[in-house]
Amino acid sequence: MIDSYKDKKITVMGLGVIEKGSGFSAARFLARKGARVIVTDHKKKSQLNPSTINQLKKFKNIQLVLGKHRKEDFKGRDLVVRNPGVHWDSEYLAVAGKEGTPIVNDLSLFFNEIKDKDVKVVGVTGTRGKTTTTFLIYEILRKKFKNKVWIGGNVGNSPLNFVDDIKKGDIVVLEVSSFQLHELKKERFNVAVMTNLLPDHLNFYRSMAEYRKDKENILKNQTEDDYVVLNRRDPVVNKMIHHTPAYGYYFTEIDFTPKHIKGRHNLANADAAMRVADIFKVSKKAARQVVENFRGVPNRLELVREHQGREFYNDTTATSPDAGVAALSAFENDIILISGGNSKGLDLKQFSQEIAKKAKILILLPGNANKDLPAGLEAVDMKDAVKKAWELSEEGDVILLSPGLTWLPVMNEFMRGEQFVKEVKKIK
Repeated sequence: MIDSYKDKKITVMGLGVIEKGSGFSAARFLARKGARVIVTDHKKKSQLNPSTINQLKKFKNIQLVLGKHRKEDFKGRDLVVRNPGVHWDSEYLAVAGKEGTPIVNDLSLFFNEIKDKDVKVVGVTGTRGKTTTTFLIYEILRKKFKNKVWIGGNVGNSPLNFVDDIKKGDIVVLEVSSFQLHELKKERFNVAVMTNLLPDHLNFYRSMAEYRKDKENILKNQTEDDYVVLNRRDPVVNKMIHHTPAYGYYFTEIDFTPKHIKGRHNLANADAAMRVADIFKVSKKAARQVVENFRGVPNRLELVREHQGREFYNDTTATSPDAGVAALSAFENDIILISGGNSKGLDLKQFSQEIAKKAKILILLPGNANKDLPAGLEAVDMKDAVKKAWELSEEGDVILLSPGLTWLPVMNEFMRGEQFVKEVKKIK
């Protein structure tokens, strides 16, 4: 890795649409360090976030190449930064690889910056529950360590946004996806949390074995001074203790039921966070208080509104059928489910069975996977889906957006959730 970025020729592949996301944050970070940066994205300017584009245009040392990728932008570079959403098999990355150019991501840059600092890093990965567990850990650690705790990663906030403000003794809690873990080589997590391992992203990975390998990168460079927190009930995850010399903790489910936390899977996420509290010697009373008062995370079984006896829940990050099943099992009420979308190459049989059992009405957003789901009411867009759900609902119903599918390339899950929330709040 480069120690000084000044005047280095660096290409950032994939600007992305999230304002504090990996692509934008890497580009801004590197430009501030004096690098000569090319930012390239196959999306046109009109498809990207105008705020991020306007911010990057202020830097004279950033060149924006939008609506296409060009092979010349990957030749003769000192470094290439891959947005985690870009597949590593890209023909353009192959151009850089052929020249021996290091290919990294924003997480790699972050670890490079803190390598000489006395900072503890907690990494949370897994197929489901990463974000909820990450936020719970963050809030629990803040009970003891106050403003010396930072949160970032796959929660929509690249750690490059705050890396220059980190001080000795600070703790950084990162949600890390398999796509972010892919490039990591020497990076070390002092505490690694693995929530579970379920089939996902098989439109991106050739096999579950390949997906699992990237997930296990979180354990790769741990030492006997580190800790690992594993799901005892996951038959694959609980055996990962053999892949690390770190001291192992196991979690199952907390033995109390907080008022605002829905679903058995979230009781497991809370237990994982409680184990991290043990590692950092946060009192059980303080940790439990956080869990008791925790109101959830946006886009993850988020209670958006209660109106005329109906509850509206936004679970847009349910992009896999397992996540949809978990959401449906979290409620005893009658459910009007908004699903539909595009498959990631995952088996929809169990999800379909759960829909048939738990949902009294199914409303389907457009997508190629709908043929594999039970028959439902077709909606032309999110506005139409929410309108249909409201008109057909009765007092006591739960109106739940938990698609169990992606809606790419129409839009990512966060934009999908934003549209749902916007339409729900319009209901009079």
